[in-house]
Amino acid sequence: MKLSYLIFVFALFSSLAFAQNEDETTKPGINNVLEPDFNGTTEVPDIKEYIEGNLCLPKIAQTWGVEGTVVVHFKVLPTRDLSEFQVIQSLSPEFDKAVIVALQTTNGMWRPGTIDGRPSSMEKEMTVVFKNEGSQMYTTAQLNRERADDLLQEGKYSRAIKLYTKSIGSCPNSEITIYRRGLSKYYIGDLEGALNDFERVSDLGSHLADPMLTKLHEVVVCANRELQLSSIL
Repeated sequence: MKLSYLIFVFALFSSLAFAQNEDETTKPGINNVLEPDFNGTTEVPDIKEYIEGNLCLPKIAQTWGVEGTVVVHFKVLPTRDLSEFQVIQSLSPEFDKAVIVALQTTNGMWRPGTIDGRPSSMEKEMTVVFKNEGSQMYTTAQLNRERADDLLQEGKYSRAIKLYTKSIGSCPNSEITIYRRGLSKYYIGDLEGALNDFERVSDLGSHLADPMLTKLHEVVVCANRELQLSSIL
C-alpha cells in the first residue's frame, strides 16, 4: 500500500524561548522579537516542501501501512543549527527518527530568532502527518472524540481517556481534545497527567485551560507546603 503524507509546520513561541536569555529579558525595553525562520535552499525555500523531499519513509510504512502523526519540538540556535529535539507526539520509533533526521539536514538553513536585534535560541515545532491513500484517519479521529465526549459526560473517565488518546494520535494539535483528556485525567486523580495536557493546550496558544492550570498550580503549591511541614515534624 502506497503511503502518502502531508506536512504541517507550526511555530511555538513562549517564555521557554527565553530560557537561555534570562538576564536579557529581565531588562526593560525589550520589545522587538523576531521568530526564527527557514531560509532553505535556492531550489527549495519552503520548509514543507523541503521536508517532504528529504524525509525517508521507514520500511515499516510500506510493510504495514502505518499511519498517524509525529510532532517534534526543537530549538533554533543562534548558530543557525537545530538542537534539543523532543518528540511530543510519537507514531513509532522508526517514524519519529525519520522526522528528526530530516530536520537535522536543515542545519545551517535557518535565520535565528532575535531579541532586540540579538540572535537568541528560540523554539519551533513541526507536525508530520503520515496518511494512507483513501484513509479515513480524520473521520475515525472525530468519531473517537465524539464517543469520548459521551463517556466524559457519563463519568467513565478512564475509557474516555483511551479514546481521546486515539483521537489525538491523528490530530495532535486539537486543543479541545487535549483539554478534555486533561479533564478526564483530573477527575481520576492523575494530576500530573492533567497538568501536562493543560500545559500543552497553553503551549498551542489557547487560553482554554488557564483556569485549570491555576487550580492545579495551587494544588501543587499546597502539596509542597504540606511535604515541607511533615519533614519538619
